[in-house]
Amino acid sequence: MTTEKDIESFQNPTGNWSLGGPFSIELTDDHPDLARLPGSTEINGKVITVKIGFAEQSMGGIQFYSKGHPFSFSYPTIKVIRDSKGELFWVNKYL
Repeated sequence: MTTEKDIESFQNPTGNWSLGGPFSIELTDDHPDLARLPGSTEINGKVITVKIGFAEQSMGGIQFYSKGHPFSFSYPTIKVIRDSKGELFWVNKYL
């Protein structure tokens, strides 16, 4: 289980990054309507799971793909992104 201390001390990847394979996105309480997500995602409360897809960050923000279908969230609504092992991959340090 990830603690708040783990989140506070976590170092995000630098520059433009990408994450392939399964991953999950944990959203804040202020997340948008989840009805617009691709049908290939799984929703469990505030956690979105992508089994086949990837995520990438560039100057414009973070773009997610599930089976080739793009979707996105604004930075203030993303709490953490976890890799296929459930380990932290990216943390929103501005929450």
